[in-house]
Amino acid sequence: MARLLIAALAVCTVVSVASADVLWDQGDVLSDVNALVDQEFADFPDFSSYMVMDVVVPAGGWNIEEVTTYFTNQTFAWYGVTDARLNIFDKTGALPAAGDDPTTGTSVGVSVTDSAFGGLEVVAAGLDIDLAAGEYWIGLTPIADFAAFGQEFHQAVTPVVGEDTAWRNPLGGFGYGTDWQTTAAISTDWVGVYDAAIEIAGTPEPASLMLLGLGAVAVIRRR
Repeated sequence: MARLLIAALAVCTVVSVASADVLWDQGDVLSDVNALVDQEFADFPDFSSYMVMDVVVPAGGWNIEEVTTYFTNQTFAWYGVTDARLNIFDKTGALPAAGDDPTTGTSVGVSVTDSAFGGLEVVAAGLDIDLAAGEYWIGLTPIADFAAFGQEFHQAVTPVVGEDTAWRNPLGGFGYGTDWQTTAAISTDWVGVYDAAIEIAGTPEPASLMLLGLGAVAVIRRR
């Protein structure tokens, strides 16, 4: 009986400490494509602009632990960026709803390091966000004053998965209006061809994984 109990505890431990998986991978960056603005400027708020990408969460749901977005590296000042705006909206159409305000997203801590694609990766780690199965718009926009950090641009991937990346400049400083629109509004090259690069990591289907562990325990006990 003691051996059975030890084996059962071992199975439960494996289930509970499993490392984070890549849940959504649109991070194979194309460095030779024109990158687009996705940055919150406290010193020039009229030009703060936000991108969100459509993401499908499968049955069972996700626990998101990390979100990564990819940018150019022209100013060499972004290594000091420490915060970003994380937005997650329910997806109900080809664009986010008018009431989905990206300026009210959660401020999260980030690290900025060199990417493998000749630019920068902006990583929000240590997250603990449960998402049920469904479709969402998700974006991670760096918060970086122009005076201190200059401007970098969100890099592209191909092909488009689902809808084109959605973009919004709430105060209209770039002259494209203040509503959500596809990235075609600021680069016709992007529409239907490129998405903004994003990678999401965490734990898939946490409830199902726990049931799997308990099932393994039951099998051990029957033996």
